[in-house]
Amino acid sequence: GIDDWGIWNPTSPMGFKYQDFWDGTLVDTADTNHPPEILDNETLTVQVEMEIAGDGVVTDGRTIRTETTVRVQEQGQDSPEVPVRYDQTLTSESLQTIRKQGFERIEEDSTVLGSGTAATGDEVIQTIQAFDDDRNGDGLETTQIYLRNMGTADGDEIDKIVVKSGTTTLLTLDNTDNPDVIADIQDFRTGRWYPLDAPHEVADNGEPVYKIYYTIGIPDDGHTLRPAVRLRAEEPDGGVLYTSDEVTYPTNLGLYEPGFEFIENATPPEGGTAYSGQRLLAQTIRVEDRDEDDDDVAVHPVVVKNLGTASGNPDITKIEVWRRDAEDGVAVKLGETTELTGLRTGGARIDLTHDNIVHDVVGGAVAWLDIYLTIAEPEVMIEGRTIQLETRVLHTEKAASFDKMATSNQWVLETNNRPVPNFTFAEATSGTASIGPKADFTYEQTIQFTGTATDPDGDAIASWSWAFGDGNTSTEQNPTHRYPNGGTFTVRLTVTDARGVTGSVSKTIEVEGPPNVAPVIDEITADPDNPAVGVNVDFEAEITDPDQPTGTAFTYLWDFGDDETSTVASPLHSYDEAGVFTVTLTVTDAQAATDTETFEISVGNDPPVIGGLTASPTTPKTGDEVQFEATGVTDPDDDDIVEYRWVFGDGTTKATTTATTTHIYGAPGTYTVTLVVEDERGGVSSEKEVTLTVEGPTRVVMWAYPNPAGTTATINYFLPEDATAPELWIFDLNRNQILRQTLAAGDTEFEWDLLNGAGTAVSNGLYFCMITATSAADRPITSAVFRLLVVR
Repeated sequence: GIDDWGIWNPTSPMGFKYQDFWDGTLVDTADTNHPPEILDNETLTVQVEMEIAGDGVVTDGRTIRTETTVRVQEQGQDSPEVPVRYDQTLTSESLQTIRKQGFERIEEDSTVLGSGTAATGDEVIQTIQAFDDDRNGDGLETTQIYLRNMGTADGDEIDKIVVKSGTTTLLTLDNTDNPDVIADIQDFRTGRWYPLDAPHEVADNGEPVYKIYYTIGIPDDGHTLRPAVRLRAEEPDGGVLYTSDEVTYPTNLGLYEPGFEFIENATPPEGGTAYSGQRLLAQTIRVEDRDEDDDDVAVHPVVVKNLGTASGNPDITKIEVWRRDAEDGVAVKLGETTELTGLRTGGARIDLTHDNIVHDVVGGAVAWLDIYLTIAEPEVMIEGRTIQLETRVLHTEKAASFDKMATSNQWVLETNNRPVPNFTFAEATSGTASIGPKADFTYEQTIQFTGTATDPDGDAIASWSWAFGDGNTSTEQNPTHRYPNGGTFTVRLTVTDARGVTGSVSKTIEVEGPPNVAPVIDEITADPDNPAVGVNVDFEAEITDPDQPTGTAFTYLWDFGDDETSTVASPLHSYDEAGVFTVTLTVTDAQAATDTETFEISVGNDPPVIGGLTASPTTPKTGDEVQFEATGVTDPDDDDIVEYRWVFGDGTTKATTTATTTHIYGAPGTYTVTLVVEDERGGVSSEKEVTLTVEGPTRVVMWAYPNPAGTTATINYFLPEDATAPELWIFDLNRNQILRQTLAAGDTEFEWDLLNGAGTAVSNGLYFCMITATSAADRPITSAVFRLLVVR
């Protein structure tokens, strides 16, 4: 009954079942004499079933969308005895894909790094989701994973790869375990199958999520990572492994060592001609910190080398390094040097001591380093030599150091001759110089200066600079000026041409000054002001004189009232007997004008007396605070006690204004403490002493001073007897270790220069300090934490 129909593609690995129908009952398909009958206005459902062939025959990925034709016959209206045949055709609404078993579907679901960059130590996470979408009821086991890098990085640029499902680790590939054996990560560019440590079970219709963690090692800068992944899984059908499709990380990630991921020469400047005397912007370097961490980068130092033929001295005299940030574009000078002897060999080093931190920002921190050269003057520079800078930018991030470079465009040196200036001067009102027997001008006259200049190269004059010899200046071409105090002055005019070369000329001018004003003695002081007999007294005087020339000394005559005199400005004098003496001082200025003042001083004084001296405790431990007190201090003249001078017997002293003080001993022993006191007129008591015995400490003691610290901090520490291996630990507020310093067990003091372990100055802020050691019983012992504030 179907001899004129086509059949299913005979090469397809698929079988299908069919039946003829008779009155809704299945009959033998060979019985062509009994076609199925469908009663009037009734419905017949035809179901087409297909059976997919086995794995060895089927082609993965082929599709099925069936078109089914049902042939029916019905009595003809004109000739009921002759049936009429009709073909009814219907196409399936859906397209079915033939898949081998395992994961029918796999999708990439990674979150891409916003910077597109990963650095050494960073972890790149690739997320994939697999799907068991088949119609059977079988689960499966994931047993292998295929890893391939579609970028340019090799396996030795990756330290570790870890595969996880949830919190379960399925595979660890570690290139850092043992450098003497073959690395775990192999064939990374060509691809390789790796067996999981144990099969990962997936329930029927499961949708497991796998995360692959790539830890970046030390890459070749600019190599890329774009991993591709496939899975192999097994269903319980006889141990056949089925391979999934391949998924690829969404983008290429650039791999770099930490520090600046990008350092490149920028234009402008584009090179060209450099002129003698010019301050030349020779190179601009763009630096960028693009990694995913939030660590700042510190630049220090910069080393500049010339690949051309120009040398440092004579051709180049100075190098400056300036910085501009992407955020505000403000230029800040980081450092400079005139030590250029190694410019063409090892390079010239420029130390950067401030504003050299490039702070990490979201989206990448960008800055520009501008390298300025000062070209030598035309008399020294050698024309035709060349400049091409190879600049190394040394920098640190996460306490690690990096060294990257950029090469500038080329410059050729050309001579720019100096401009030749000249000037005249005349009284501003009359237009002619006032030439008299004493001076060119008087202090009351305003002088008009007129500047002129020519340039051998025809360059325009860009600027005028006057120095009038009295500390005043002007940038006008034709300024006016007055000398209110008179005198003889050297006037210097400096002009700069359009290409930065200067020329100068100097002339002398004499100005008659105003009438002399006499000096005034404002105050006379004596220290001490009530001395004892035989005690040296320091006499001082404060003098004002508005017209005394700067740097010119006054003439002094002291009469001490005891037939002794002195001509020095601040004399020392002692009196041989008690009494009240009148001191007279006469001061004379440069024009012989004088002023005289008198001063009375009382001499003679009985020294104070110390009744007793105590120490508490008398047997302290090393590192304990001992309090000392002077008792029964009296003065026969009822003078005030102004100073207590303590000597602690361990090489240290202290002066106080009170009768009590404290001291800490750094080593055990017996010490004799002495004290003298002084009254307001310089009388000094006899010594009073007390003896105490200091025992070794029972714990580690430390403190630091000054606090806050600005340049250095002195760390004091004391250890129990026989304690060894002391170490200083310093941490910042984020618990990051800033410094770990081995200390000498026999010392009690360490000078910290406020640098971290990498030699970089620490930032302002609060730091936590402690000392650790090993006790005589071989146990760790630790001091209390000391808080040290750094404020520069």
